[in-house]
Amino acid sequence: MSSFAFIDVGEPSADRRRRNANQARSLVMTQRRRRERVLKNASARSEQQIAASEKDDEVEAPLTHPQGRSPPVFLTTWNENTTDVFYSALLRQGLQSEGLSNSSILESSLEALRGYNKPVTIHMHKLINHVIQIIWPKYWPSKDLGQASPLVNEWWPMFSHNPAVFHGFLYAAAVHHDDLLGRTEISQSREILLHKHEAFKRLQVAINDIRRPEAINESFVLAMAYLGMESDEHDRDRESVESCPFNAPGILQSIQWTRHYAYAKENAHIQAATRLIGLKGGLDGLSLPLAKSMAINDLQIAAKYIRKPVFPFWDIAEIVRAFEDPNVNAVPEDTNQLPTCLGFQSLLSLGLPLQLSGILRRTALISRKIDFYSRGELLQADFHVLLCERNYVHHNLLSTPSAIEIGLVNQEHHIYECCRIGGLLFSTGVLYPLPPSTGAPNRLVQIAKRVVESISLETCMLGGGKLLIWMIVLAAIMARDTIERPWFLKRLKAMLAMENITSWSDLKSALVTFLWMDSACDDAAKCLYEDLSRPPFL
Repeated sequence: MSSFAFIDVGEPSADRRRRNANQARSLVMTQRRRRERVLKNASARSEQQIAASEKDDEVEAPLTHPQGRSPPVFLTTWNENTTDVFYSALLRQGLQSEGLSNSSILESSLEALRGYNKPVTIHMHKLINHVIQIIWPKYWPSKDLGQASPLVNEWWPMFSHNPAVFHGFLYAAAVHHDDLLGRTEISQSREILLHKHEAFKRLQVAINDIRRPEAINESFVLAMAYLGMESDEHDRDRESVESCPFNAPGILQSIQWTRHYAYAKENAHIQAATRLIGLKGGLDGLSLPLAKSMAINDLQIAAKYIRKPVFPFWDIAEIVRAFEDPNVNAVPEDTNQLPTCLGFQSLLSLGLPLQLSGILRRTALISRKIDFYSRGELLQADFHVLLCERNYVHHNLLSTPSAIEIGLVNQEHHIYECCRIGGLLFSTGVLYPLPPSTGAPNRLVQIAKRVVESISLETCMLGGGKLLIWMIVLAAIMARDTIERPWFLKRLKAMLAMENITSWSDLKSALVTFLWMDSACDDAAKCLYEDLSRPPFL
């Protein structure tokens, strides 16, 4: 049985009680009023929850919740003298559906908390529920640890035995929960801030004790990463559902947690964790939980700021091997001919390097796979492998050097930058969707504008015209509701005239030869084309 003996449950001193009297009185009254409101209907709601679980033993996956928002979570009290109806419902609905019995490691660990002389608080119980069902359902150990994934085997001891990880994890869960709901009800509560303070205090002691890089405890670096999972206060005022310019596949918008992870910040905790990992030689050789967490965070921050990731691409070896298997996530045979390859192939004679061409072809393939997955037509579908390949492609696009960095000039420079920035526009809008308020779309729009301004007429006349049209269309879509959109529309009208494109069908035929997904791009592109027939573009 895992132990949580590090939780401080001792009686506070008289002096401490006096210091905290006013704050405690306010907190107690707030919780009492909240409890009275919630418990009024808790019994009826829990009975409905249990009835629903008897009809369906499976936990609803987080991917099914639109825009990555969590399902309703009940606030209940829990102590050793009362029966928690929600905990019973959770076991019946969630834990048992995963094959966990009453003797499972997870349940035993939670049961161990009942033995302490103060109850598990409302917030702690709510966050454990949120984590189990929504954030990291795969992180909790199964009935047989021998059959659990290596990630679980390495992460669970860190969580259940290391105080810094435990407290930091609860704080990260609170921030995630509040971000999804667009509020600060839990994450800014006194209780959760104490968890944050406790994690920080233990990290400070650990850092002061570091004498050499090899002595760095990975659990403390993981806790540091958890403490870095927070959004700016201004972000909490954004709309509950922020629409993106492209109609990205819903499955990607959900897994992206656009109300939380899209707002990753490179704060002091993340910077410190990155430096410590650098001292240890990078992600290779780290424990799986730490390597996975930092690899994902590195990609998220790089995607937001449109810059190269700090670390090379990393994921669990078994998943990486799976996405290299042609039989996993296979596109049906009669659709293997990708029209998106033709446009880039024709540019090889104009100086497009083979390496960038290969990255764009890989991007075209993963977009095709995601499109088929969304329609339920992918063969031997594995979403985790698909997501890994998506991350690999976006990581490669962000890591691709600029034309200046590799010394390209004149026409080759223009062709290269059109392809590179166009690939990032497509990936950021469709495959790795980031909402406008992250700043990533606007950064790309400004970069695309500079590329268009620098391209010569000669490049367009020698075969780069349709490539430029494709990039302008993507940039104009991403520039929705900005002052840059009319600028791109004006350039698009001129390029369509130069290429003698006079209808939507002609434009669509040109666009699909590059990176394109009909379901994600067509509607927005049609709106662009229709705008060209209205003032001031008539």
